[in-house]
Amino acid sequence: MPLSPESPRYFGTLDDISPEEGDPLPATADVVAHLTEARDYLAREGLDADLAWSAGEPGREIVDTAKRINARAIVLGEHHHGALSRMFSGGDVDENVRREAGCPVILA
Repeated sequence: MPLSPESPRYFGTLDDISPEEGDPLPATADVVAHLTEARDYLAREGLDADLAWSAGEPGREIVDTAKRINARAIVLGEHHHGALSRMFSGGDVDENVRREAGCPVILA
C-alpha cells in the first residue's frame, strides 16, 4: 500500500507516533463505575479488598498485579471458555493464574 500525504497517519514514518503511545490505557468510565460498585459492596460485607484496573493479557496482568501488591490471595470469577477461546487466549485465565500466582487462587 503506497503512502498517501492525504492520509491521517503516515505509517512507517517517525512523526506518526503519538506522545501517548505505549502509555497504560486509562480505565473507562464504566470500568470505574464497576470497580466502585464492587468496592462498596465488599466494604458493606466487611471486606477490605484491593481492586485494580489493567489492560493486557488477563492472566499475566492478574499475576503481575498480585505480585506487585503482595496479594495473599486472588479471587477470580469462574468463566467457562470453549476450545476456540483457549486457542486464541493460550488457555483458561484461571489455569494460567493458578500456575503463576504464588498464592491461593479462589474461583467464585
